[in-house]
Amino acid sequence: MKRLRVILALGVLASLVPSQIASAGTSSNTQDSLFDLLVDLGSARSNNTELFGDSTGLAKTLDNCDRGAPQYTLFLPSRKLGRGPLFDVLVDNSGRSLGELLARPAIVTAFFNNHLVTGLITESMLLNPAVTTITMKSGETLNKTVETAPNGTTVVKVDGQTIIDGMKTNGQPNGFSACNGLVFITDGIFNPRDNGRLALLRSGPALYERIIESGSGTENTLQMLIDAAGLGDELLDCREEEPQVTLFLPGPQGVGVGVLAQVLTTLDESLGSLLAKPELVRELLQNHMVDGLIAPEALLNPENDSFMARSGLELLKDVGTGPDGSPVVYINDHEVVAGLAMSRFGETYETCSGALYFIDGFLSPERALAVLGFAWHDSARKWGDNRFRFGLCDEHLPWKPSCIDLP
Repeated sequence: MKRLRVILALGVLASLVPSQIASAGTSSNTQDSLFDLLVDLGSARSNNTELFGDSTGLAKTLDNCDRGAPQYTLFLPSRKLGRGPLFDVLVDNSGRSLGELLARPAIVTAFFNNHLVTGLITESMLLNPAVTTITMKSGETLNKTVETAPNGTTVVKVDGQTIIDGMKTNGQPNGFSACNGLVFITDGIFNPRDNGRLALLRSGPALYERIIESGSGTENTLQMLIDAAGLGDELLDCREEEPQVTLFLPGPQGVGVGVLAQVLTTLDESLGSLLAKPELVRELLQNHMVDGLIAPEALLNPENDSFMARSGLELLKDVGTGPDGSPVVYINDHEVVAGLAMSRFGETYETCSGALYFIDGFLSPERALAVLGFAWHDSARKWGDNRFRFGLCDEHLPWKPSCIDLP
């Protein structure tokens, strides 16, 4: 199997953008096939692409360099951003092992075909504002937009994901050309919808099941809190028509247990007495719930600087840089420690009922006390929010009032 040969600036082909390569006839410019490129770009794990290619028949379909063979355009997520290479995303988020997925090629094909176009989508087509949609091999129609960044560069987005390589005109010098098509690199996957989404997500766990998996030992404190609040059924429902949610929960495992102990001290409750107050537990958890799916790439996007929790609490997001140079996401100053491929625990948790992220703290427990202890809940929420936002709650500084004293 031939390996990836990136078109470098020193060669004659380097002066050609993908649209020029396509118009010149790709079969005469390179002997690499799309499958060759997929082997290098589709997975960071040894042999995964070859295994999926053989199980689904994609190896034969995308390895055909015969003159007159069908041409394709492939959109692949970057291994440096978002969720990582395409097949790794599938294995990590489907809830099935590699072997189980290889035994179910229809699931893999449905997911892959949402990133494949029959025919060539050239750079000039991507840059053309009049071209507003792209139809994938899966049958899904994805929206395309052309925007101008503050620095004057042109930004092309497909299904909300930015094309970050394969286009010379937006500052990326490398084009990826094959004998039978083109590859563009994006900053995230194209989320399957309709039949493709159902095939993928229904094969995996729900949010509730992910929370159960995260437990340490025989007791899963998060599961007990969710059950006490009566939220388990909602987080277990994978029906397509049900709204998805995004959870920012303390954890995983030992991280969450330590944080919970601090919260119990703040609330002057034991775990048992807290669980006996389902309304308080529900209010606590709704500070951590956002209606709708926040995908990892959306969480990493600095342009999205806040989300609204179900309780009405504003979740302020900040994207910083870790010691190794990788992005670090904070929600109300609490680090996202798991749920992003580059987070501390290096896993993603998108499920059929939503997305799960673990953070290193509870979000404003004093606010839940204010809401339940004050008859006018909306006013209490605003009071609790302002105390949080302006730093008026600090038990370590005796001259500042504590938020557990809120009315």
